[in-house]
Amino acid sequence: MASATAIMASTSGSSGQGGGSPSATATSVASQSPKAQEVMEYLTTHELTQKLNDIVNACVRARADDPFAFMATQMHRIQQPATITRVRVVRLLSSVHVSVYGKCYQPDQLCGAGSVPQSDPPAATTTSAEEISQALTALLKGQGLADLVALDQLVSDLSKEWAPAVMPSLSTALAISVSQASHLEPYALISSICFGQQKKDSELAIPSPLVEVARPRASKYRAVGIVALPPGQPLLSQLQRAQTICKALESVGTVAANGTVTIDGKKFDDVLNVIEKAITSTGVVLGEQVGIWVDVGADACFVAEANEYEVDGGASASREELFAQYESMLASHPAVSALIDPFHRDDRDGWALFANASARRCTPISSSSDPIPGAAASVSLSSTVSQAIQDARSAREANCDVVISRRPVEGPESIIADVAVGVGAKFARFGPIAPAENACKYDRLLQIESALQAAK
Repeated sequence: MASATAIMASTSGSSGQGGGSPSATATSVASQSPKAQEVMEYLTTHELTQKLNDIVNACVRARADDPFAFMATQMHRIQQPATITRVRVVRLLSSVHVSVYGKCYQPDQLCGAGSVPQSDPPAATTTSAEEISQALTALLKGQGLADLVALDQLVSDLSKEWAPAVMPSLSTALAISVSQASHLEPYALISSICFGQQKKDSELAIPSPLVEVARPRASKYRAVGIVALPPGQPLLSQLQRAQTICKALESVGTVAANGTVTIDGKKFDDVLNVIEKAITSTGVVLGEQVGIWVDVGADACFVAEANEYEVDGGASASREELFAQYESMLASHPAVSALIDPFHRDDRDGWALFANASARRCTPISSSSDPIPGAAASVSLSSTVSQAIQDARSAREANCDVVISRRPVEGPESIIADVAVGVGAKFARFGPIAPAENACKYDRLLQIESALQAAK
């Protein structure tokens, strides 16, 4: 250890401890490589040398049982808070794929090359990626990497036309950087922000995935999916079961590019019959091992002027008539355990009908983050990670379950899985398993599940 002290002293022109010739040491090392010379010049002129020298000498004097642990503790004390530099801004932008107005831009297009359209369709004028990079550098350079909420607020306040388009991906990159600086997994950082304190991994849980498997061809209903029953089953077995069901559905429909199967049927009831038959053919027990969810999409079928809904066949229905159709569906298909957007988000009288005893076994889910009494609220990363956390917190305060949902257009970022775990979501809706931009989210859930199990 004394020799270590001498080495440290020899590299410092300001230290009188340990003897040795700094210039001789620098010359001998510099002769080996220009890079080594650069390092030695840094060490002989920077105060860090003195600080490191003091730590080594203190370790010798302390006669610590574990000298390396002692030095690590001392180094932690002199650690400066991480800040954002220009290089880090570039890395922030390079760490994610940024989706702008429905188009996915590769990292180099936001780091000095290419251009980003200001509108969709693109207008005649465009904002260069270099301009975006410079604006974000000016905004973030020198900011500390300790408070994600404060950083997200800076991004939210950015008054640029292109700001809303890059905000989700930039906030994602900031969240990852803050978690790294805090030595926390992203889900742990998000949990500490959401609940005001850091929860143990053993206190966190994996949400049940709502996996999309099929779409009806001739129906206003948008999608059909499955969810594992009861909740809490191993995630890998859930995903494997979903893939098996998708394979069985391929024989009764047309496989789409995203891996879902389009199914024909004169009525939606016929579509459900086909799906249920395919599921049972795999040996899965409907209603016990797997439930079915239906994305009704009634929010897009509401005619505000008439205060009615347009249903299949072009007919109109009042909210009471529409609810009667749902009750009939639930009676004929008891495995249906969730309905997404059964009413328009502002039709609170319609949502209130689900308080009826006959419908309590079915979970109504709103695709909006605004809490609706008795319904689960959907939260997505439409702006910043901090806003998603706040939306989830608001839903929980209103006694609503939380569904974390991917955006309609989203690149291969996986932090939405960390958000789902961190805010304590009941469900995660990431779409079909097959597309790469979705598969990475399911993979991240599997990684988090492994970490949580290791903590128990």
